[in-house]
Parts: sequence; C-alpha cells; structure tokens
Amino acid sequence: MAQTLKFGNKVWAAKEDSVLAYNDINNNYKPLPFDFARASIGTRVNKDGLIETMGQDIARIDYTDSADGVLLLEPASTNLFPDSEDFNASSWQGLTGGTLTANDTNSPDGTQNATKIEGDGTSTSIRLFDFQNFSSAGDYTFSFFAKSGNNNFVQLSLLGYDGGGNVRFDLENGIVSGTGASIINYGNGWYRCIFKSTIGSSDLNGSANLYVCKSIEGAVFDSNADANGKYIYIWGAQIEGSYPTSYIPTSGS
Repeated sequence: MAQTLKFGNKVWAAKEDSVLAYNDINNNYKPLPFDFARASIGTRVNKDGLIETMGQDIARIDYTDSADGVLLLEPASTNLFPDSEDFNASSWQGLTGGTLTANDTNSPDGTQNATKIEGDGTSTSIRLFDFQNFSSAGDYTFSFFAKSGNNNFVQLSLLGYDGGGNVRFDLENGIVSGTGASIINYGNGWYRCIFKSTIGSSDLNGSANLYVCKSIEGAVFDSNADANGKYIYIWGAQIEGSYPTSYIPTSGS
C-alpha cells in the first residue's frame, strides 16, 4: 500500500505531544513518530485568519503565509509588556490628549476586545506610553496590532534609549516610514506594526510612546481641534528579543 499517510498536505491535526497524519484510505488520522513539546501556551493564525491560542505541548499549524498550513516552530520568547491588551492598566502609565474605549471592536482573534484610542481636543498630541526598565542592553523588537478608524496613521517612538527613534505606519496602505520598521497585513483592516531597535547600556529606563498621527510625515496635529475625535484601534502590544515571534498575550505579568 503506497503513500496513504500525509504529513500536512493541506490536512493537519495535532494532539498533545505529537502531530497526526491523515490516512486517505480509512479517512482518519494516525500518529506519526514525531515528538513535540512546548512548556507554555502559544498562538497561531488558524484557517479562518484569526489568532488562536493553543495549549501547552500542542503543535501549532499556522496559516499566516500559506493556505495549506505549516508547522510553526520559533525560538522561545517572552512578552515584556505586562498588559498586552488592557491599555487602561496602570502599567501603561496613562494617556494624554485622548480617551481609551475598551472592547470597542473585534480584534485579530475575532473577539470584541480591541481598544479605541481617540483624541479629546485637549492637545495636538494623542499619546499612550509605557515605561520599560530593561535589565540589560541588547536588541529588542516592539510590536502592536492597529487598525484605522477615521485616522490612518500611528507612530511608535522610543525616548530615552540609545537606539531610540520614531517610526510611522500607514494603516490604510500598509506602508512604513523609518529604519527598522515593518508592517504585516492580518486582514479585516488589521496590521501588525513592528519596530526593531537596539537598547544601549547608558539608559535602560526610557519609554515607548504610541501616537495617533496626523500623517506618515508627522506625529502631531495642527491644533487641538484638529486632533479632536481622531481615532484608531489597537490590540496586542509586545516587546521581546531581537526576533519577532507570534503574538504572546499577557495579563498583569
């Protein structure tokens, strides 16, 4: 009997500690001698294009770049943001020039848990920021998911770091401005905005600032009135090492 088992080939299944292969003749799944282990939960993009959390030791079949699915293997990583989805949490140090509305629209995981950040007319600068006290210098990757509302631009600024700088993202056309920046289309108007930078040893106590931008060229609006009512949606913030991995949700730690 020739080649009745398929490893992948558009038909995938997984269980704890192993990946299963599909048997054409019997129309069922068979275990393969393929051991798999992961000491924590992990996320993947499923067939429906949504971010999904998988349990410990469950292999992740990911459909980000392939309609057929691929086995997702990546380096271990930790999200240093303690509250990746709760932007009202105290760890984010607050908002200036705007308001936050939690659970305002569906996020890339298909749940109504994304946050609306909107200018309130008190400043030309709509800014959300979080301080990160890094224990060591090195290369770090900052990322977050964003979707346009009635405004299409967002900026990430690193202040107080040796490798600081500004990068801007166009949430309508999926383009970036700035060194070390990249953007990935996750569908339904959502983009993952990524910025890789080096944190130097002279100042490990800087801040990462997220701005609602007027344009791809500048962060601030012409006047308080111009900023009033401008909004975007945000979800899934992450800081990790030099390599951007799949999204790691956090809640308080």
